[in-house]
Amino acid sequence: MQIVRYFVLFTINFIIRTMRKLLFVMFFVSQVFGAKILFDYTKEEDAGNADWVIDDDWPLPYPSWPSSPTDWNGAISSWGYQLKIQYGDTVHTLHDYPITYQDPSNPYDLSNYDVFIVPEPQDTFTNAERNAILDFVRDGGGLFMVSDHYGSDRNSNDWDSPRIWNEFGSEMYFGIHFQVQGESYNNITETSYDLNNASELYDILHGPEGDVVSLAFHSGDVMSINTSYNSNVRVVVYYPNTSYGMCVVSQYGNGRVAAIGDSSPCDDGTARPGNSNIYNGWGEATDSILFINLTRWLASRSHINERPTTKEYKRLNNGLVFDILGRQYKGGLPHRGIYFINRGAYKKSFILKIQ
Repeated sequence: MQIVRYFVLFTINFIIRTMRKLLFVMFFVSQVFGAKILFDYTKEEDAGNADWVIDDDWPLPYPSWPSSPTDWNGAISSWGYQLKIQYGDTVHTLHDYPITYQDPSNPYDLSNYDVFIVPEPQDTFTNAERNAILDFVRDGGGLFMVSDHYGSDRNSNDWDSPRIWNEFGSEMYFGIHFQVQGESYNNITETSYDLNNASELYDILHGPEGDVVSLAFHSGDVMSINTSYNSNVRVVVYYPNTSYGMCVVSQYGNGRVAAIGDSSPCDDGTARPGNSNIYNGWGEATDSILFINLTRWLASRSHINERPTTKEYKRLNNGLVFDILGRQYKGGLPHRGIYFINRGAYKKSFILKIQ
């Protein structure tokens, strides 16, 4: 009995020490190397048949380190999950706090983040909120604007996301105009393979998540670009055989902006029970690849964005590969991120691949 007791105590102690080390590594990785991403939930992003949140727990999703996207309850949980687990990013949800910039009294002030994601807002921005977002981008932050088709007023307040973004000033500041009533292609369903292969867009179309091939819309809006307002604006994915964009990017001051005209591509099909007409757009076409590449591109102004070397690839091929949760990676070379490489019994070495 004494031997059994010692064995049990030894096993428990070993598990505790191992978990402490693992938690320290995960905390270190997320704090030092990951970007800080803030998802907005102040503009009724869950109105009607929408559930555009990464988790029902906010501002901090729970559990802190999910083992799968379904551990978080939200229709865009896969987006947040991949950023968290694959890239070591910190992901928070802005709720019950205002949109501010350089306000030390707000723990979720934009100055604490690298990227601000607004997934299909249903309420307009106040002047103070708009100015906070503009100043955040001007100083080097990244803004991800997600829209939907014209007429997608989910909370019946006479505002839909295309008009909200136009009212925000997306054309005046970023050169991006969302098509509205009386304008062409304001409600389209299309899978586009028509990409802009300009060199300045290479890191988006061939980014850390992989190669973008296509983007699928299901009742989405397109955008026209206006270089007279902002000469940096570019279409990334065209609505086929037109000059309109299904995905558009721009720069403002020292920061970057990305816009996609449909919320369907980020829908992973795991909305709250009772929501109808949801499906896994995240797994359709190369939607998820584009969304992750764009998010990392937005964050890259304050984070290293280098390509993995041949030496790194060889190291990954020469051993068993585990992610930061200890799960073995199978199916070819890992995406860029943080991994453990096992070179033999009791010889695990830690390598870091920075995005």
